[in-house]
Amino acid sequence: MKTRLYNLWESIQSSLWFVPGLMSFSAICFAFFLLFIDDSFTLPSSSIGKYLYNAGPEGARSLLSTIAGSVITVAGVTFSITVVALTLASSQFGPRLLRNFMKDKANQMVIGTFVSTFIYCLLVLRSVEMYHQASFVPSLSVTMAVVLMVVNAAVLVFFIHHISSSIQADSVITNVYRELVADIERLFTDDENSSQKRSFNHAEVDGYAHELRLKNKKDGYIQALNTKKLMEIAFSNDLLLQIPFRAGQYAMDNDTLVMVRSREKIGKEIVDPIDECFLIGSVRTPEQDPEYAIHQLVEVALRALSPSINDPFTAATCIDRLGSAISLLTTKSFPPKYEFDADNTLRLITNPSNFKGMVDTAFNQIRQYGATSVAVTIRLLEVIEGIAVHATGKEHRDALHRQARMIKRVSRETIPEKYDREDVDKRYERVLKALNITEYAPVDKEG
Repeated sequence: MKTRLYNLWESIQSSLWFVPGLMSFSAICFAFFLLFIDDSFTLPSSSIGKYLYNAGPEGARSLLSTIAGSVITVAGVTFSITVVALTLASSQFGPRLLRNFMKDKANQMVIGTFVSTFIYCLLVLRSVEMYHQASFVPSLSVTMAVVLMVVNAAVLVFFIHHISSSIQADSVITNVYRELVADIERLFTDDENSSQKRSFNHAEVDGYAHELRLKNKKDGYIQALNTKKLMEIAFSNDLLLQIPFRAGQYAMDNDTLVMVRSREKIGKEIVDPIDECFLIGSVRTPEQDPEYAIHQLVEVALRALSPSINDPFTAATCIDRLGSAISLLTTKSFPPKYEFDADNTLRLITNPSNFKGMVDTAFNQIRQYGATSVAVTIRLLEVIEGIAVHATGKEHRDALHRQARMIKRVSRETIPEKYDREDVDKRYERVLKALNITEYAPVDKEG
């Protein structure tokens, strides 16, 4: 349930209706509250009353109508500008980055401010001369409408500035990188001793006499899976669960989601509780997918390297951010592949993310599509050298060394200029030095 609620909250945060809806509801409550004060109390003219609206009903109606009409017009312009920005972002940075623009709280607040002000003015407008007094004018409420109009003017100026800066490449990359760092901090732990309790013995799998394959019932991406609940099911029923998919991967119809192994014959009653632990949807989501934001940065880099855009500077910025993220991952412990219960009995065999996979996700496609760009090739090696300084484990060094070898090997085939190749060779030697590698197989052979 917690996993599904978190997924629902993520989808709500990425919508353009939730924050404006809350602000509109607040405007309704605020309007009725001020109207109640206007109807119940008479503010003395010698104090605050002299600062309030004190004209007649006709002037109040005219003022409120003007404010409501202008605000809803500006709201329409705001929606149009937002759609244009989304279209531009989709074409330049990729459609998957639309979620980042829709999730932007500033855009949601701006739209909500205009809509809620319009609703407030309509509610106050309908109250003029609706009370027992024929000449009743809600002075406090009308004055607040004027204040809100001033606020809306400031919000409009802010929105123009914000939307202009938010569609710049550097701003987009920075926002995606911040989300990536937040995902890494949330999904990975700093505890070096948390990765594995004990070694795995294959005999533990062979000790189960019965097995049942639970099939996927619909095509889609694994958005989230509740491993805590799966562990409870496995422990209470003395099962071993093998899960070949992880969050972010695509599962086709009738694929095996879980291999259930048991010592006794397995009943069908176990199927539904296990199915409820998987959340499958039509798109990838970031709540349990650490590669989600990496793919977004890679997509920006690939579009920058396309012949139609040809912007290696943006690609280099993406590579720098990816390098920072991978460097942060060298300090984290990845989820274990084998999970044991309190009695040290193997209960779950999963397919978690690992450091090598994250490095490949970050650099493989950029290396492939940027093979003919000397600047991109050199920048990749420089970033790998920077990561290598922080690499502490053999897994880290092997993954980085493998990636550097592939970059070096491709450069020999795609870079025709001799001096450019020499520059690549120098960067490659610096990577080896940072990795503390002195003996290695020739780069033109796989090893």
